[in-house]
Amino acid sequence: LLIGLTRVLPGRARDLSAALDSLLRLGVFDVDELLDNVERFAKQRGVCQLRLLAPLADGGSASPGESATRLHWLDAGLPRPELQIPYAEDGREIYYLDMGLPELRFAAEYDGEEWHSAHEDIEHDRRRRTYLRRVGGWQIEEFRKQNVFGGQQDADWALRDAIVIARHSFDRRTRHL
Repeated sequence: LLIGLTRVLPGRARDLSAALDSLLRLGVFDVDELLDNVERFAKQRGVCQLRLLAPLADGGSASPGESATRLHWLDAGLPRPELQIPYAEDGREIYYLDMGLPELRFAAEYDGEEWHSAHEDIEHDRRRRTYLRRVGGWQIEEFRKQNVFGGQQDADWALRDAIVIARHSFDRRTRHL
């Protein structure tokens, strides 16, 4: 149903999705209230996009980049991801993954320039992901601005390929758990 949305409405879909996710993150209203009110905007500019994107809105996205990555995820035809997946040890949550399918131990993370470009941030991300891969059996795909927003925009293709690998490698990755 949504395959191609990020290509047909590239900027608009991303912007509207990020705005809806941000509004839901505020906690003033929930998805059901959003959906109940979509038709009040009938005949208004942008309502067609609102009808498409409102059911996909999720306040769990922590940034516009995560919202856009999630649209690519859905464009790839993958099942709706869980957002902000906790990784716990001894009952204590120590890490979160941006989005993924916990039952496959498959995740995607968006590394925005603001929080993931300094040497210390890059090193922290590398250590965290290495740990989650080694100890937790996770397959983690990493995306940057050019994959999600730029001319490359290959996130949907990369996710489609990666989930095939995740399904085939699940037993090997989780054997030690």
